[in-house]
Amino acid sequence: PTACGRERHSIQRRRNYAFRPRWGLALFYARQGRYAEAEPLYKRVLTLGENAVGPEHPDVATSLDNLASLYGSQGRYAEAESFHKRALALREEALGLEHPDVAVSLNNLGSLYESQGHYAKAEPLHKQALVLSEQASYAEFWCMSAG
Repeated sequence: PTACGRERHSIQRRRNYAFRPRWGLALFYARQGRYAEAEPLYKRVLTLGENAVGPEHPDVATSLDNLASLYGSQGRYAEAESFHKRALALREEALGLEHPDVAVSLNNLGSLYESQGHYAKAEPLHKQALVLSEQASYAEFWCMSAG
């Protein structure tokens, strides 16, 4: 690898070292229902990500989804919806409407609506996520078969 390539790899490793411990501890707390302890850690990971790659980068969507899930678990549905929608918009804009990661966001938002009993809002999102994931699987199959 070139010097530039090695430096990029080094930066990525340092970024992961900053994110992973915070994310892991936040997840640990969230799984125990210790939401007040998890929230600032998830927020810090989001801030680190936004500062590292920019607030419009699709990698930021994962942090948004984590916060949204935390809020949904607490019944803070309006906040959860806002974060899931932002994650979806980031992925659609950066990756395109047919990218498999968009299916993840659609499914997350659909699951939030489902948890509130809003089945009419949830179903089309889940169906769209299914179509995207099937298209991705089909494309991967043909790419691997051709190789």
